[in-house]
Amino acid sequence: MQKGFTLIELMIVVAIIGVLAAVAIPAYREYVSVSYGAAAMKVVSGQTVNLQMCVLDAGVCSIINSTVSSTTGLSSQPSPVVTNAPATLTFDNSVCQVTVSVDINGGLIYSANTSNAAKATVQQCKKGAGLS
Repeated sequence: MQKGFTLIELMIVVAIIGVLAAVAIPAYREYVSVSYGAAAMKVVSGQTVNLQMCVLDAGVCSIINSTVSSTTGLSSQPSPVVTNAPATLTFDNSVCQVTVSVDINGGLIYSANTSNAAKATVQQCKKGAGLS
């Protein structure tokens, strides 16, 4: 009596693993790409209220300006942010870039873009940031 697997049994197992990998790997890559947009939005949305307060109220710009200077990937226009003037806050995590613009009345406009097209598309960044 022989022990072991036949060649056809092994080929069937390899084929099943190949089919599973063909489905799982692209889904995983999509998931990872979208997560970069979500991470960028989390940083920007956490500072949106501070940016609005700076634009609308005199004398409270120190919070947002110190956060921008101490957070890698976070930038503002103008730099430093000043009171009673429109401002933009951008976070770039090397894959996705999320921007929030605050107008003089405190209105918000969000946008997302890719900064590394090899890792994520614009659509994936927008989807992750919740802007699609």
